[in-house]
Amino acid sequence: ELALYDEFGARIPASSLRYNEGVATLFDEQSIVPAAPDYLNSTYFDEVYHVRTAVEHMRGIEPYEYTHPPLGKIIIGLGIRMFGLNPFGWRFMGVLFGILMLPLFYIFIKHFFGSTPIAICGTLLFAFDFMHFVQTRIATIDTYGVIFIILMYLFMFRYITVPRDDPTASRKGETRELFLSGLFFGIGAACKWTAIYAGVGLFLLWLWYRIERYRDLRAIGHLAEHRRELWTNIGQCVVFFLLIPGVIYYMSYYYYGVAKGWSGIQMFFTKDYAKLVVDTQVRMFDYHKGVHASHPYASRWYQWIVDGRPILYYSHYGENNSESAFAAFLNPFVCWGGLLAMFAMGWKTFKFKDGKAAFILIGYLAQLLPWIFITRITFE
Repeated sequence: ELALYDEFGARIPASSLRYNEGVATLFDEQSIVPAAPDYLNSTYFDEVYHVRTAVEHMRGIEPYEYTHPPLGKIIIGLGIRMFGLNPFGWRFMGVLFGILMLPLFYIFIKHFFGSTPIAICGTLLFAFDFMHFVQTRIATIDTYGVIFIILMYLFMFRYITVPRDDPTASRKGETRELFLSGLFFGIGAACKWTAIYAGVGLFLLWLWYRIERYRDLRAIGHLAEHRRELWTNIGQCVVFFLLIPGVIYYMSYYYYGVAKGWSGIQMFFTKDYAKLVVDTQVRMFDYHKGVHASHPYASRWYQWIVDGRPILYYSHYGENNSESAFAAFLNPFVCWGGLLAMFAMGWKTFKFKDGKAAFILIGYLAQLLPWIFITRITFE
């Protein structure tokens, strides 16, 4: 909606304006035009792109922004469908997923340590982390990547720790855990590529498990069983971590096809749709490779691990010297304490061969190390 003002700040009545009928809807709700844009009535930071893309998907328009996979923006669109094209609508799903992370995180820690006090402590640390609070309350896609990373690691941990000593035990449980880990890997990758970095961590954890499993079976003279189990397991991983995620990722571009005028499930089996998906990946990669513009809140990986460069998302100075602002940065207690904990995990891994410490360390490094080699502009 547009409103025009004269040199004295008075709104010019729409009835006194002349315009083409094709733009009449831009002037038919003058009463709802805010006096000034702010976070309660407008998009800010990367919301500008992701909310717009969500709406374009809903309306069958070719998206302007293509720099991340579509699924996160499709999820944002669900909130808009329910509550309208307004800040509550486009931020609703992020808040919902941010809240859902907490019980999932609690379950993960309870599985990991078997301790209710530790699970409560870890969940509270996560709940009161500043970045988690801010990121889940703006309409960007990072939230969706994080929740599916939590889930894929949760089920990989459950898979690795399934009891296998009882020869009469069913293998259905471990197959289910592996399938769910792969499923959430695929969903996460269709939201943001950072989930693919997490997938490297999953692979290393699986490889580590297979090596340990080989040693255990060799020690009791069951090498033939190991070979059968290994080939079955590799086949499962091909299906669960390559084929199924590939299908999810491929189908997530459905609305790109709709914008081309295609419809129905048959579009997925056309050369045009396949080419569209492949071409978009190339464009996406080329875009990220070429982003070298400067930004006052840009930062590098070594600043992230010490909270060295927060991002100021919003700042507004109002009347009577009032100010509102919010920024994204980690709770220093979590950030600095966590960094010391990672050194402790490394020490426990290599000194005492501690499996749980290795699990945590691999997950942490899988998310951090790829950014060391990325030269484009980055943010905490």
